[in-house]
Amino acid sequence: MTRIMSQEQFAASGRGRFRDAQSGPPKSAKFYKLPADAGRKLLAAELATGLFEGESVVVWVKARGIWESCENLCLCGLVRTALGETREIDDAPIHLFGPPDSEQATAVLAMCLYFFWDVAVAGDRGGLGLFFSHDEWFAAFGGDAERVGLANSVFDARGFEPE
Repeated sequence: MTRIMSQEQFAASGRGRFRDAQSGPPKSAKFYKLPADAGRKLLAAELATGLFEGESVVVWVKARGIWESCENLCLCGLVRTALGETREIDDAPIHLFGPPDSEQATAVLAMCLYFFWDVAVAGDRGGLGLFFSHDEWFAAFGGDAERVGLANSVFDARGFEPE
C-alpha cells in the first residue's frame, strides 16, 4: 500500500510513530558525505530503505527548490502519477510505503537525492530516522542506539565517507 499525503493528512492520520521523520539529526549524529555520483546516490537510497525491511516507511520531502537547476518537476510528476498521485509535491510531500513497496520507496528517495532535496526517512517501528540534506550530507539518528549503530555500520561498510 502506497499513500501520499499532505502534512495535514499525515497529522490527522495518527501516524505519530513516524516521529523520527519529523525532526532532524542532532549534532552528535555521525554525518556522511552524499556522493555526487548517481549510482552511489542510488546505493544510498537502497541501503536507507533496506534498513526498514518489513516495516512501513515514510519518505518525507522536507524542502525542495533550493537548487532549482537540479530538479525536474515533470519527472517528479510522472513518478508520483505512476503511484496514483495527482497533487503537486509541495501540496503532498509525504510518501508512505507499505512493506511490499520498498522498491517504490527506494525510487522516490533516489529521485529526491538526484534533485538535491531535503528528505527524511523513517519506519513505523521507530527508533531510527535518516535525514538527507540538499547540502550533500546525510545522517542516521533516533532513540534506538542499536538501530542507529547498525545503520552507521551499513553505510561504513559500503564506503560512505564521514562528513
